[in-house]
Order: sequence, then structure tokens, then C-alpha cells
Amino acid sequence: MATMRVFTFVLLLVLMLCIGLSLSILLAQFCSEEVVGQDSICCREHPEFGKCVPGNESEENCNSYCSKQCRGGFCKRFANNHHKCHCYC
Repeated sequence: MATMRVFTFVLLLVLMLCIGLSLSILLAQFCSEEVVGQDSICCREHPEFGKCVPGNESEENCNSYCSKQCRGGFCKRFANNHHKCHCYC
């Protein structure tokens, strides 16, 4: 009786490990595709956009600019409270 419980436990453990491994392989293949190309504006700061002030019209303009190719954008804070338009990945 005890051997049946151990066997069932080991079988469930192996099944869970196989499912986890399969999911991680699929996820790795999906995420390894190049999401951001060389010409993409995504995942980058854009100082050429000009002054970017959080909570201001400039942040809305940054979001609109980035929304053309990305999920949007925001005014990212840098040293000395300086902000630049940054497009989401």
C-alpha cells in the first residue's frame, strides 16, 4: 500500500516537471524572437523628442509618438530630475 502511494507521488512529480520543462521551452522560443528591430523606436529614449515633463501635455505627446510602433511611452526620469521620452518595449 505504501509503495503505491510513493509510486503515485513520484509519477505526479515527474509529470509536473515535464509540464514545467515543456512550458519553459515554449516560452523561451517565443521570447527569443527579436521583438525590437534596429530601426524600432521601442525600448529606447528619444532626446530628439525634446523636453518631456511628467503629467504634462509633453508626456501625452511622448505617449502618442511612441504608440505608433510600441505600447506607448512616458517621461523617464534621469539624473538631476531630467526627463526624456522613453518608449515601452
